[in-house]
Amino acid sequence: MKLLQKMKVYLCCFLIVSLLPIAAWEPVFAENERASETGVVVTNNKEFMAALAERKSPVIISGVVTVGDRADTNGRMLPIMIPQETIIRGETAESILCTRAPLQLEGDGVLFQNMKMQFESSNALGSVVHREIFLAGHSLTLDRVGTYLDGGDGEFGDLGGTEKELLPTVCAGGFPNTSVGNNASLTVKNTEREQEKRSMFQNIYMSHEAGSDGNVPYTGTAELHLDSAVLVREKIFADRNSSAEVSVSGSGIFSEMKLYGNSNTTLQIRQSTVEHAVAENVGSLILDENAWFVPDTEVFYNVSLKNGACLDFNNVSDSFILGNFNGSDSLNQGIEPGILVLKSDGNLNITGEVTGKTILKAANKNVASIFFNEWTYIWAEQKHPEEANFILSDIDMEHTNFMLEYIDGGWTVYHQNAGESVEIGSIEITSSPSAVDVNTILEQDDGTIPNENAFCEVIWRDENGTVISNEIIEENMFYDFSYVIGIKTDYWKSEDPSVLDLEDWSNFIQFISSDEHPGKYYFTSFAEANTGDYTFLFCSQPFSDHLNTVADVKALKNTVKAECRVIFFDSSDTENPPSVHTHTYEETITEAPTCIKEGKKTVSCTFAGCGESYTAVIAKTAHLPVDIPMEPPTCSQMGKTSGKRCSVCDTVMKPQKEIPKTAHTEVTDPAQAPTCGTDGKTEGIHCGVCSTVIKAQTTIPKTGSHTETEDPAEDPTCEKEGKTAGSHCSVCHTILQAQNVIPKLSHEYTEQVIKEATCSNPGEKTLTCRNCNESHTEEIPKTPHTEVEDPAEEATCTKPGKTKGSHCSVCLAVIQIQKSVPQKAHDYKTQAVKASLQKNGYSKTECSQCGKVLHEHEVYAPKSIVLSSEHCVYNGTNQYPAVTVKDSRGRFVEPKYYTVLFRNHKEVGLAEVQVTFRDLYEGILTRSFKILPKPTAIQKIAATGREVTVKWKKQKKQTSGYLIQYSTGKKFTAKTTKTVKVKKSKTVSKKIGRLKAGKKYFVRICTYKTVKDGGKKVDLCSPWSKVKSVKISR
Repeated sequence: MKLLQKMKVYLCCFLIVSLLPIAAWEPVFAENERASETGVVVTNNKEFMAALAERKSPVIISGVVTVGDRADTNGRMLPIMIPQETIIRGETAESILCTRAPLQLEGDGVLFQNMKMQFESSNALGSVVHREIFLAGHSLTLDRVGTYLDGGDGEFGDLGGTEKELLPTVCAGGFPNTSVGNNASLTVKNTEREQEKRSMFQNIYMSHEAGSDGNVPYTGTAELHLDSAVLVREKIFADRNSSAEVSVSGSGIFSEMKLYGNSNTTLQIRQSTVEHAVAENVGSLILDENAWFVPDTEVFYNVSLKNGACLDFNNVSDSFILGNFNGSDSLNQGIEPGILVLKSDGNLNITGEVTGKTILKAANKNVASIFFNEWTYIWAEQKHPEEANFILSDIDMEHTNFMLEYIDGGWTVYHQNAGESVEIGSIEITSSPSAVDVNTILEQDDGTIPNENAFCEVIWRDENGTVISNEIIEENMFYDFSYVIGIKTDYWKSEDPSVLDLEDWSNFIQFISSDEHPGKYYFTSFAEANTGDYTFLFCSQPFSDHLNTVADVKALKNTVKAECRVIFFDSSDTENPPSVHTHTYEETITEAPTCIKEGKKTVSCTFAGCGESYTAVIAKTAHLPVDIPMEPPTCSQMGKTSGKRCSVCDTVMKPQKEIPKTAHTEVTDPAQAPTCGTDGKTEGIHCGVCSTVIKAQTTIPKTGSHTETEDPAEDPTCEKEGKTAGSHCSVCHTILQAQNVIPKLSHEYTEQVIKEATCSNPGEKTLTCRNCNESHTEEIPKTPHTEVEDPAEEATCTKPGKTKGSHCSVCLAVIQIQKSVPQKAHDYKTQAVKASLQKNGYSKTECSQCGKVLHEHEVYAPKSIVLSSEHCVYNGTNQYPAVTVKDSRGRFVEPKYYTVLFRNHKEVGLAEVQVTFRDLYEGILTRSFKILPKPTAIQKIAATGREVTVKWKKQKKQTSGYLIQYSTGKKFTAKTTKTVKVKKSKTVSKKIGRLKAGKKYFVRICTYKTVKDGGKKVDLCSPWSKVKSVKISR
């Protein structure tokens, strides 16, 4: 028998390995090596439970194995605990594990494989259903596991259950009073679509509260990975997880998705098609690898769409992404962009940042889109204008001729064949002729311009003041008969009602354009053209009705944006033709435009004497947009998308769209069991954000009479009060007979000294109660100090003093602090011996009390007088050269130690300065200096033959005469220089003869005065004059 079981195990392993790709063989072989060692084939409950208890793996299910026979005291089936890394595998695909009890994981890495797993618990006979798979915060994989079981659908009457299907519910938490992990994970793969073999679930709770069953709640991280064939009949909950990742993958359709998450929930879909999906409050949606997601939900938060995946909003009209939208990073290297499908009349509002590229389609993703022309499909902010975040498919651009543009905050679709719509805001005529000869503008048969000098230069602008392109002007023919009207000027300007019915107002003259000269519009006339004064009216709107009378033309006045007045004449029939010049205009704004009202300006010709002018319209200015902030929705109030309005006129430029309310955040209100004294409540649900009651709690009546339990009396002690006997209800805890308090007993203490007190440290004693032996220690206060006086100390000029104080002679603690008395100041006296002209002196300053020398220095004898100048030039006033004195060391003596006296210091001669010393110095020094006569200057020097005549400026005062030097060298050396003395001060010229022919002589002059110096006469000379030169002829 054991050999047969091993053969079955080996056969199963071989079949599994044969189905795997080569890359997967190695881990499977390793797994089967473990299975061959510890695995076991089971055929009944006892063998199955024993295999789990012994932690055997894999456990091979042979045939039908029914398990689950243990219940708690309330009759609830206890879960079957699956150990960590246990593999439970069917011997064949038809093997069945049939359980009457829930299943719960004890650790990660549990695998059910290649089998059917059926949960028999039903509501037959009023039973409470328990078909749970408790992940307990651990990881579970179901690989080719069918979970469907027919419920009978009431087929057996009152004895049978009413459920159509008996499907398991997955709970990420645990059975009451069990432990759970912190990373719940469920992976369901290789599911078959045949109902009998399909993985089907009633609900999947990746997060939940305790609920009425008191299960262990779970709000930690979670992962849920499903292939497209899995079916969840009701809902998937991830609304309480701190982080949750839900993924659907594999080709085919995933049916009936109803996912409820939060901002930390990520839904990722690859390859699968998910139609009519509900995905409420999902923080991030990731569509990849050709997934096709068609939600019934209007609001998402962050969306990533790439690699040919499609987000199809055909089931909703207005959709919202209240976060970022990420398309494909690149269209190169074969990477397909994602596809965004909206209804033909739908739109998408994106409040966050848009990146990457995405294809936009309408109505259907597989065929040509059904777009509405000029319809804004996507409202979003484009942070990088150079990037086209949304593009049209090739089929929509090539076969339907649609184009997509980003304008005023939205992506708008235009049909290229519809023509570009533009509104004329203003028209400017920059130049025009004053008069035109009609003979020169006759229409040519070949369509050429008849007269290249007869034209108007015109600029058309749109409502925002932007110049309209030449292509649009040509496409709309803004210059032809339907926009430009020529009328007799007298009729146009006349206010006379009698002209209104006249019909002879027009002329057979029109404008034509030139490809070579865009912006210039040339006059051309028919043979019937008339001469006269005409005004051409340039209108912003074409006129379709026939214009018969002047009144018909004047009715168009509000559309006239510019006027051009021209006189037409026939040169062959006019003796005095009008003068012709080109109007060049200057503008004067008379009324500034705003964003809600056009402005006005007067346009006048600048040609001298012309006087031509007209009033023109200035287009409205562009609106000044400001953002209208988004109002986020809540579960109790709808939100609004962001919008734009004009800050000047409040015109709405981008309307706000209503954002649907968010789903309620369900919070379970736990049931409360009734007692004999208190009503109970059923389980309810309310919103944790807005407190709306989702499922009301109903009252459960209280049970009835009390169950009395005695509360025994308690004796009092020294530490605790006592109580009299009483009673209460053991069910509801209502007090039936109150217990009275008995006061505590008083302590009676005896003392024992442990440590004697001193003046520096407290003592300690123990107190023990005679009644209860309670013991504690208390402090004995310190004894008083033994005071000793600390005498005062008098302050001197060398040290501070102290006041009287005291201290304890036992512990030396200071009782009265001695305060410091400041040190006295020094009594400084100065002794000095003056320095004389022959001997140094000194100065010494010292304290008379302690002898401290403050400063002491030698005073050096004064030696010499130094003058700023050794001589001065006479100027009629006293001369005062600067005086300084140096001592015997050559240092300057401070001026405060001497006085200065000048003598004979005005007239030319020898002056004297006298210095008299004082304080640290004594004696007198004298010094003489010269006062020189005032200099003169040579006024003229002339050579006659071998003589030179020198003339100079007379110097009258303080002058005895003049000295003239002449030399053949500029440096006036003794060898080349001769001196001539003129002894009279009144003489102003002198001839110098016997000079050498052909030589150049240099001449200078000074004044002198004869004075006495020590009884002798000396000449004091002024500074020399500037040198002048003269050349002696040969």
